[in-house]
Amino acid sequence: MLVKKLKQSGTLIKPPQSKQIKTGLVVLAPGEDVGWHITKKREEIIIILKGRGIVECQGQRKNVVEGDFIYIEAEKEHNVFNKSNEELRYLYLISLF
Repeated sequence: MLVKKLKQSGTLIKPPQSKQIKTGLVVLAPGEDVGWHITKKREEIIIILKGRGIVECQGQRKNVVEGDFIYIEAEKEHNVFNKSNEELRYLYLISLF
């Protein structure tokens, strides 16, 4: 078992601690974004913990708020933007198989 506090951005678990998942916490200040990326052959889940923002994937934009669950298919370019005046916090989970 592993227990960590969710305080600042960073990876929470990845191999070799885990076998098939990578997860982390992202904290974006107002106006920040995580950057355009593709998780290659891996699916990604994003769970908004605090704040509100925009998730853009393959030209589709969605407003997201605390409590939202976002699924990103493999091979899809995407980005998360904090367009609000408050901090945006979210967890990401990526499959590794």
